[in-house]
Amino acid sequence: MLNHECIKNALHWRYAAKQFDSEQKIAEEKIYQLMEMANLTATSMGLQPFRVLWIKNPRNLKDLGNATFYQKQISTCSDLIVLAARTDLDEDFVKEMIQLMEEERGLQKGDLQDYEQTCIKFLKGLKNSNELQHWVDKQIYIVLGTLLTACALMQIDSCPMEGFKKHDLDEILNLEKKNLRSVLLLPVGIRTEKDFLLHEKKVRIPLDEMLIELN
Repeated sequence: MLNHECIKNALHWRYAAKQFDSEQKIAEEKIYQLMEMANLTATSMGLQPFRVLWIKNPRNLKDLGNATFYQKQISTCSDLIVLAARTDLDEDFVKEMIQLMEEERGLQKGDLQDYEQTCIKFLKGLKNSNELQHWVDKQIYIVLGTLLTACALMQIDSCPMEGFKKHDLDEILNLEKKNLRSVLLLPVGIRTEKDFLLHEKKVRIPLDEMLIELN
């Protein structure tokens, strides 16, 4: 059973690796376990409006060089996780998810009809595509938080990345035809002594300043 000290120590161990040991590879079983954690992440209304892409071939990572500004996190990582938003969030998308919920919970078809209409109304209520995009992106950041914590507990090094050319990367990975668009990157690997941040002290605002207690 995990306790407070175990989780705290893992989060102290974690840092945003700027370079990995390119000679070391993470076992595929561990990556699959990370994918399970991503799939269990909380999302608004349980709709999971995202997909996770796993790029595990180093040769494919080289193709992303220009789109990722040739950053060492990409060129040296063991595997690259791409968190992507679905772009086909229509009524059919909601109905498919509600059908899955009914089947998994042993319900009759139509038992969640009211909830289905609530979800459809919510998505339609987002006034424009930018609002919908913003909502989906927020769900993906929740997924990222889960993955960062899971990586720390499993002692897998990682580095969350927003700085890349999304349009270029989407073209390279042919995401538009998959009804997806990239939002975040998470290269993972094994830390190296060459990383200048490896031995730097973790700096955080003191807890008594960060926390505001309201009675």
